[in-house]
Amino acid sequence: MKAFLSICLLLALFLPEVANLVCYNGYFSFCKIDNGFCFQHYVDGFLNGSSVNSDFEMECATNCPSTNYSFSTLEDYLKSNIYCCQTHFCNNAQIDWPGYGFNGLKCQFYDASDSKDCPKLRNLRCRGDETRCFEFVLVHNDSSVPDKVYNGCATPTFCELARTSPYYDYLSGTITEARCGDTLPHRKRLNNEG
Repeated sequence: MKAFLSICLLLALFLPEVANLVCYNGYFSFCKIDNGFCFQHYVDGFLNGSSVNSDFEMECATNCPSTNYSFSTLEDYLKSNIYCCQTHFCNNAQIDWPGYGFNGLKCQFYDASDSKDCPKLRNLRCRGDETRCFEFVLVHNDSSVPDKVYNGCATPTFCELARTSPYYDYLSGTITEARCGDTLPHRKRLNNEG
């Protein structure tokens, strides 16, 4: 494997007109994009009662926004990490992704699965870089599946994505009514208070 990578690196050095950058994608990829990026993208989670197939991708890209994010609820979690770099084979290194242990913060919310007349107050312990409490409604692509309210902890990046990019592949639906904050009043209180 080291010999193969050495040959690839020599090719990249002696054939600069072929590619501006050589990225690793299981083998090697000549990135023919001016000022391009090599990247690693890792997604992991547990949603709607099943594991999200861990997605791991390495390739070349025109731009590479570091949109690392995560969210967690009582039952679900999802985390996505992107590593960007601009030197030959830089995305072949083992990346130490941020930890996902409890961080000491908590988000309170009323559990919608309990009786509507007397919902139960829950405390969710936040993980990793999750510093915001969130709530959103997910409208599923399949109309036979009822809408679902998600409450929990999220990174500020996820909060921004939920507000600006409402369709989300991993959730198989559209995020609506997204709100984030240090704490969130119960939706019924918001409706009653005006």
